[in-house]
Amino acid sequence: RVGEGIIVHLGRVARGTIREGDGVRAVIDSARRRDIMRNHTATHLLHAALHELLGEHAKQAGSLVAPDRLRFDFTHLSALTEEERQAVEQRVNEKISEALPVSARVMGFDEALRRGAMALFGEKYGERVRVVEVDGYSRELCGGTHLTNTAQIGLFKIVAEGSAAAGIRRIEGVTGRGALAYLRQQEEAVREIADVLRVAPGEVAARVRRLQEQLRHMERELTSLQRVKGTQDLDRLVQEAPLVQGVRVIVKRQDGLSHDALRRLGDLLREAAPSSVFVLGSVVNGKVNLVAMTTPEAVARGLRSDAILRVVAPIVGGSGGGDASLAQAGGRDVSHLGEALEEAKQFVLHHLGSPQQ
Repeated sequence: RVGEGIIVHLGRVARGTIREGDGVRAVIDSARRRDIMRNHTATHLLHAALHELLGEHAKQAGSLVAPDRLRFDFTHLSALTEEERQAVEQRVNEKISEALPVSARVMGFDEALRRGAMALFGEKYGERVRVVEVDGYSRELCGGTHLTNTAQIGLFKIVAEGSAAAGIRRIEGVTGRGALAYLRQQEEAVREIADVLRVAPGEVAARVRRLQEQLRHMERELTSLQRVKGTQDLDRLVQEAPLVQGVRVIVKRQDGLSHDALRRLGDLLREAAPSSVFVLGSVVNGKVNLVAMTTPEAVARGLRSDAILRVVAPIVGGSGGGDASLAQAGGRDVSHLGEALEEAKQFVLHHLGSPQQ
């Protein structure tokens, strides 16, 4: 059993053999040690910042200091808001930029507590303790390795915040080389996304928001199309439409559909009624969309889709274009869409002749 106050080094024999009494030479991995020191001193700054910004209840409940990261558990009942997270990160970096001296002193346990040093609840301490102080900001009982100045941390970045247990939150962060590697990774991810979206990195967020809105609109369109696509509804719509000289005249309003979606709806109707004329209208975002589709049988009778919309589009304050079989138009006056569709229906019926059952 190892006695109190004895420092033990653990090692692994990678080559050869080792026997009791052999001489060894211990060499510190300086770069790794500096990384640990950065994360350890940053942990003390983080503890003080949480105590200051969240309240005195925010105390250490566990921690990990590794070369590549730090992990800090603390008592707190709710997740940090984005504003709280940013404030904590900002305060730690402020103390880093202030280049505060870091010192360690050994003193009596009672004296350390009188000086305001924070001790961990449930931890066993001897009569003499080591106090690590960040000048004017943090004072804790600690036996670990630290920097001599907060500026040596370089940069502190929170990479995650979440629940560790009931009433315990966990912050994970990086400093120094780890922070630089993290930021480079984030920068590369944004650059890759920007390349995919074909925008500048600074425009990624705006482009993603536009794509999300387009996706939501397409989902609404799909829902609307699915309501019409049901065989029963589609057949009923076709059967209820006037039949004029063998041509079905289908005029329908289906709000929430773009021109593309109206054309897809027209394709569905054309499958159910191969000899037909369609005039479809929709209101989207306060604007009118109109699509007219004419099958070859109707075109052969001299009825053109573009001619229909030339009559209808002005009623909704718009205009459009197309050809004999397909035309589309837009307008600003949504209040007259019903009137426009009725005019389209009468125009087609008049052109083809009286309805037949």
